Amino acid sequence: MNKRAVAIGVLVAGFLVVWAISQWRQVADLRAHGVEVTAKVVTVVRSGKAHQVLLELPRPGGGTTETWMDVQPLSKMAEGNLIEVTYDPARPDRLQRGWGIDYATPIVVTAAAVVATAVVAVRPAALFRRGQAAPPPPRRRKRPAKRKRTRRRP
Repeated sequence: MNKRAVAIGVLVAGFLVVWAISQWRQVADLRAHGVEVTAKVVTVVRSGKAHQVLLELPRPGGGTTETWMDVQPLSKMAEGNLIEVTYDPARPDRLQRGWGIDYATPIVVTAAAVVATAVVAVRPAALFRRGQAAPPPPRRRKRPAKRKRTRRRP
């Protein structure tokens, strides 16, 4: 068993579990205190890989507020589009569009880390060989026993 690989894997998996818990808490908080509304896309900014849209959100008590949201480069956002979002009225910059990826990502990443740690811990040689059996570990040579020196008597 490769103890170093196991230690690194446990550390990474532990970090990912803490990250997953924090992600779930954020999503759960937004689901508990958020408001589902139809937002209007005011502006679309495309620059390289970073795309953002300015959304106009209706407030629960009346009126509107604006906030920026990052979007995927392949999304087909255009000015005037209407999209469904959930946001926290106390902090309009905390908003969410759809829920699937926020629940799936932490689970998938953490499970992958645990599986990778198990594979490295149990069969590290299997990761590096290609069709042939892994070579046996090197054997230690036994050192010849030292002979006692005896003095010759004259």
